[in-house]
Amino acid sequence: PVFGDETPSEMHYVLSDSDSEVVAFHSERKSECYAFSGEICNLPAKPDYFEMVIAVFVLHFPFPKKQFTELYNRLSLSGVIIANVYRRSSEARERLTSEIIETGFKIKKIIDSANLCRDHEYWILGKSDAQLENCAVTLKELIDRQP
Repeated sequence: PVFGDETPSEMHYVLSDSDSEVVAFHSERKSECYAFSGEICNLPAKPDYFEMVIAVFVLHFPFPKKQFTELYNRLSLSGVIIANVYRRSSEARERLTSEIIETGFKIKKIIDSANLCRDHEYWILGKSDAQLENCAVTLKELIDRQP
């Protein structure tokens, strides 16, 4: 876990993956893990539930609009999604941006000054401009601390 051996009691993790083998692996180990890909995108949470979703090395794959709609519905008003985007042409980024905005999200993009990988950016999605700005400031500080 990110926070040591035990998750803080006030936190609830929900794992999801598009790969059924990954879902099975975590499920066998008694971790909540749900399939989330294509037409299978029902997250086990009420509307406005998630405060933060982290999507690491995900948005270079095709990501159906239905999935963005599900995430939008489950994200709280002050919630954010932090994702990285890479290896997409400028046209593919424009299409992805349009699809995300069509579902209702606002987007803040941060260029990766460290060039973690080719054409790498961090995207912050959310419903509140103020929250996107706050998250962007914090994320930039974290990126700048890296050696």
